[in-house]
Amino acid sequence: GDGGHLQMGFAAQIDVTTSREFKIAGAIGSCSSLKKMGPNVAETEIGTGGTSAWSMGGVDPSTTLAVYFEITNSNANPL
Repeated sequence: GDGGHLQMGFAAQIDVTTSREFKIAGAIGSCSSLKKMGPNVAETEIGTGGTSAWSMGGVDPSTTLAVYFEITNSNANPL
């Protein structure tokens, strides 16, 4: 079990770092944008996009967040 402790977290933040072959298109879940722009952020947005960092008010064991990526690698350099 949980040892009598609450299994919750508050003021959570998620930061995503990618290699140059990928850009972050966005996230879907209970999050809000921290508007952290950079070269690894895609122009195409999926869900809450335009950032590489999100704030999540509270998290618990059932919290789910999906992060979507765009492949930027050219065909000349296969992965």
